Amino acid sequence: FGMGMEYIVRFEEQGVGLQWHTLNQGVIPTDDYNMVRCFAALLGDALIYFLLALYIEGVFPGRYGVPKPWYFPVKFLFWCRHPTPNRNRHNSFELPGQVCEADIERPAEDLTCGI
Repeated sequence: FGMGMEYIVRFEEQGVGLQWHTLNQGVIPTDDYNMVRCFAALLGDALIYFLLALYIEGVFPGRYGVPKPWYFPVKFLFWCRHPTPNRNRHNSFELPGQVCEADIERPAEDLTCGI
């Protein structure tokens, strides 16, 4: 980020500014570094921080989460999950709008309706 800001300032000092046609050019003609490399480095950093955040969230999920073991990214089941069948359902091929009777709770008979 710091190098990118420095290059933007240098382009502004030269009176050119950072434009679409200057993204692939260095500030000094002999310079290899340009803003495209800076943007690629920023995207790479963002990807690394994203993966690190996902890992930390999995290992330390907070008060109400279930923590995963520290080695969960190298486990086979993390990469190759097979869907498990839902054994609680009578018919797994229900049409939208159909309601299974097992999913409906019966109302309490000793309570009165009210707000």
